[in-house]
Amino acid sequence: MNLNPTSKQQTFDEAKQSALALRDDIEKTLPSEYVTDSTDADNLIPCDEAGDTGQYDGTRTIRVADGFDRSSWIDSVAATFSADGGWTVSKQVAADGSSDATSGLSLRSEAGYYVRIDEVSDAGQGAPAIILSASSPCATL
Repeated sequence: MNLNPTSKQQTFDEAKQSALALRDDIEKTLPSEYVTDSTDADNLIPCDEAGDTGQYDGTRTIRVADGFDRSSWIDSVAATFSADGGWTVSKQVAADGSSDATSGLSLRSEAGYYVRIDEVSDAGQGAPAIILSASSPCATL
């Protein structure tokens, strides 16, 4: 897994490909026997009024089997990125204090990439899910 996308100036397409590769590499750490399906949503976010630069933001909703320990998997991703260096790792737990299990993770690279992982008990289709988002830094369109 390439945990350190480049920090050199990139085109939008290069930055998008780096964000997609990062998201795909993280998804590959999910045990395949627990993944039931996934859907993607991709966005271009303008970074300036002239429209010369943009940021890629992509979200993958991964539905998983009921028995999959989403919190433990998120903890393992956090440990991988913490050990690698070059990333700021922030874990989230239940806001109401009802649990100390990890329910979300934010990862920010020194190169400007941002990854967000959340676990939800129902993705609108009656199945638990992992929401995996990856964003690139602003880049030339």
